[in-house]
Amino acid sequence: MSMDEAYALALAARRRPEREREEEARRSEVDAKAEEFVRGFKEDLQQQRLNSIYNYTQMLKRRQFGGGGSRQPDTRPDEL
Repeated sequence: MSMDEAYALALAARRRPEREREEEARRSEVDAKAEEFVRGFKEDLQQQRLNSIYNYTQMLKRRQFGGGGSRQPDTRPDEL
């Protein structure tokens, strides 16, 4: 192996970790964005569930009091 080949191998070995660090940074950025998306999605699901429960309880109240008229709806939890 010549000195030039050895030098080229040493340079390649030195650059490889830098590339790997850059790749790791890109992966962690993608992971962070994915986690943010999942967190937002779960929050949306929870809000939909709360709205569904609220609507159900309002329907039960209307049935209980025989309300079939045209009342203004109460303020929803997400509007507070």
